[in-house]
Amino acid sequence: MKIVKAKWLDAATRNDVAVDIREAMDEPLVVAETIGYLLFKDKERTIISSFIFPAQKEIDRITGYKTIHIIPTGAIIKIKELKEV
Repeated sequence: MKIVKAKWLDAATRNDVAVDIREAMDEPLVVAETIGYLLFKDKERTIISSFIFPAQKEIDRITGYKTIHIIPTGAIIKIKELKEV
């Protein structure tokens, strides 16, 4: 399983005060970074988990995942494979 660092554009929501459309158009998009295990990637979505529970026994073939990030692939600026230590 690949370990990756993804840099991506996150969506923004303003609900604290009334916002003029011109202000909203000038609002910068937030650049986010996620580091974790690349579980899935296609042209629509990229799924990264930063927490896994590996299967413990031969009988237990299911690996559990926690802290899942489902990122629209089109929002990803850059994705880089990291070396495992």
